Amino acid sequence: MSLWLTRLTPDLRRGDVLNDLNDAHLMHRRVMSLFPDRLSDTPRSDVGALYRTEPVRDAVQVLVQSHVQPEIGRLPEGYAETGVLHLTSYLDTLAGGMRVRYRIAANPSKQLAVPSAGGGRVGQRVALHGEAAEEWWRLRAAKAGLRLQSGLVTPRHPLVSRLRARAGLRFHLAQFDGEAEIHDVSALRRAMWEGIGRGKSYGCGLLSILPVRQPTSEPADHGRPPHLTAARRS
Repeated sequence: MSLWLTRLTPDLRRGDVLNDLNDAHLMHRRVMSLFPDRLSDTPRSDVGALYRTEPVRDAVQVLVQSHVQPEIGRLPEGYAETGVLHLTSYLDTLAGGMRVRYRIAANPSKQLAVPSAGGGRVGQRVALHGEAAEEWWRLRAAKAGLRLQSGLVTPRHPLVSRLRARAGLRFHLAQFDGEAEIHDVSALRRAMWEGIGRGKSYGCGLLSILPVRQPTSEPADHGRPPHLTAARRS
């Protein structure tokens, strides 16, 4: 099966772009607009859509991963500069023992088994911070076939939606970066394919992997996925 990675660099001067970036439900709809309209009751799962929004220098990029090739022309004219990468052959290069860099923006959380001192009720899902968030990631990284070598946790602004305020759409978000060694290639490919944790419809769970290269005479741009096609304006 195929796997695609699309990079969007939205035009931050546009009102529709700012609305999307400030509302998780609007961004979800924008991402899904890249794919066919007639899907099942679980359209995100149908196309395997995962995405992550992150600042890059003086801009913002949205990385969208999918099992279906996106239709870039469905974006409004001038909405973003875009680049598309076919990842399937890249996944085949991953091997046990390989050292890689990883990044994931995820929703570290748990359901309470007993009432908490802060008034949390049994069954309530609560956000994890600090060492608890680090442990959450260590466990999921191991399940995803990674043996962590280093790591940095960066708190991100929560993902919220004004459009769904009554439903309480709010996801705690943390970004995990570092280096790891692959110990289970099949598990890693599955984690990259399916995503990790909750909130996958709203910008959580996309695991990005980049092999650690040997030093060369020219510095590498580690923020750019390998062989990403030249960006163009849609």
